[in-house]
Amino acid sequence: MTTLLPSTRLGRTGMQLTRTGFGAWALGGDGWAFAWGNQDDAASVAAIRHAVESGINWIDTAAVYGLGHSEEVVAAAVAAAWTLAFPGVTGAIVGARSPRQVDGWLPAASLELKDDDLSGIAAAIRAAGAGTGPASPSPA
Repeated sequence: MTTLLPSTRLGRTGMQLTRTGFGAWALGGDGWAFAWGNQDDAASVAAIRHAVESGINWIDTAAVYGLGHSEEVVAAAVAAAWTLAFPGVTGAIVGARSPRQVDGWLPAASLELKDDDLSGIAAAIRAAGAGTGPASPSPA
């Protein structure tokens, strides 16, 4: 995707990141010491979609943001986008490195995206040039 946002190389990786990212602290919602207040998960997914459509190519989230809720929302948005990009895939668990992490992230599967959300994510994937790889992941 071409963007007017300035970008910079990330260390020696060769990855180009926009100098502006999407901060997901507030997506953590309320009920924890440093909360920004109640948040609407569908609106949070829409905000992620808008950021990606605007050219932002990285999201800052952490387990402490909403005691994991921010990660759940971001993971659900990313998993939905990735799943839409590969028609042969019916679901995704993003970034899991252990069964314990998978168990901790399963609640993200209950996030319900509306048709408009899914259409927007699909459009952002197309606009970013993502999803041009294989129709499904390569067999192990």
